[in-house]
Amino acid sequence: MSPIGYLWLSLATFLPPLQESDVLFRRAQQVAEYLEKAGKLPEEIFAPIVLERVGIGQLRAVFASLNGQLGKVTFVGEVERMSDFSARFRFECSKGFYTIVTLSVENRPPHRINGIFFGPPAPSAHSFSELREQFERLSGKVSVLLRRLEPNPTDLLALHPDEPLAIGSTFKLYVLGAIVEQGMRWDRVLTLKKEWKSLPSGVLHTWPDGAPITVHTLATQMISISDNTATDHLLHVLGRDTVEEVLDKMGHSRPERTVPFLSTREMFVLKSDAIVRKRYLEADDQEKRRLLEQDVAKHEVNVYEVPSQPVAIDTVEWFASTRDLCNAMDYFRQSRSEEARAILAVNPGIKTLGKAFSYIGYKGGSEAGVLNLTWLVKTSDGTWYALSATWNNTEAGLDQTKFVGYAQAVLGLLAEQHAAAAQKD
Repeated sequence: MSPIGYLWLSLATFLPPLQESDVLFRRAQQVAEYLEKAGKLPEEIFAPIVLERVGIGQLRAVFASLNGQLGKVTFVGEVERMSDFSARFRFECSKGFYTIVTLSVENRPPHRINGIFFGPPAPSAHSFSELREQFERLSGKVSVLLRRLEPNPTDLLALHPDEPLAIGSTFKLYVLGAIVEQGMRWDRVLTLKKEWKSLPSGVLHTWPDGAPITVHTLATQMISISDNTATDHLLHVLGRDTVEEVLDKMGHSRPERTVPFLSTREMFVLKSDAIVRKRYLEADDQEKRRLLEQDVAKHEVNVYEVPSQPVAIDTVEWFASTRDLCNAMDYFRQSRSEEARAILAVNPGIKTLGKAFSYIGYKGGSEAGVLNLTWLVKTSDGTWYALSATWNNTEAGLDQTKFVGYAQAVLGLLAEQHAAAAQKD
């Protein structure tokens, strides 16, 4: 799962920087001002290449849409300075939300904007209980757990944390865990096989059959861009039973809900063919495994057959509670495998967190009606936390931007609390 944002333009070619420390803040104030009067957004504050690639009309439309969601900007504060001409700012807004705005400008006068990214709107909350109330208002089933792992393990925000729900591609954490448990060599070379290729997400389904690829590369693709073909190759090499056995070792409370442990290709077949799905659901465990190895394996599937609305998300899926997923992240925290932790950190999930944490590991998952976001983070004082949030709705699609914003608010508040504590010390 990729980080979600409204607009990202990064078109700068940097020359040796000039030292004008307030130019970024002035541009940030202008962005805040014109969110309220988007129709008058002037062309001259943007670099020519931005206007060529996007156009002032589209920029005004984006600003107007954000204003409708956020309201007037009431406060602009700098969060992180990446360079003299690139920084992140927090915009507090009148409708009770904030957004983290990443901004870059030309390094020579007139310092026009050449990069801008609006993070997902997040509730301006002062306590975890306030954020819990925001999650509770969502339709369908929602489960959230923010847990301090070390020292003194404690639940800080908990909403139905022990209810198993569909988690989409977050199941890939268990495949990564099986690699660690089996002691599989990261430099072991595997061969891409046509029969093991799946549908997107990912890119490896487009690679040539027979291409050599290491376990480390497969695992990195599986976690960082949720590559389904990488996942299925690792699952086939490890063996379905091996991954099922690791569920308990990684702290899964109800592993029986997720066996047989499906490949992504098998999931696509079962979701897209109602007849095969009915046979599968009516079968016992032994018959399910036979169906997967024979009938489902021979079944052709293409991206156009995959449903765009929720289908069987409470019966044909990978299931875990948010406590299970926090336990999984704790497994990686305690593991001796630095490689696994490094792989989890390739894609932090929300880039607007900046330097709030010294470590951020992430895996998310989604399909129609299913969304999960799971993090492992470490603060500058060495405290470890896990956050997992799941949203299921059998009747409709989900507002991913809103849910990501809520999760960002949890991590943002956690970072603020640690920053405040550090200042007191």
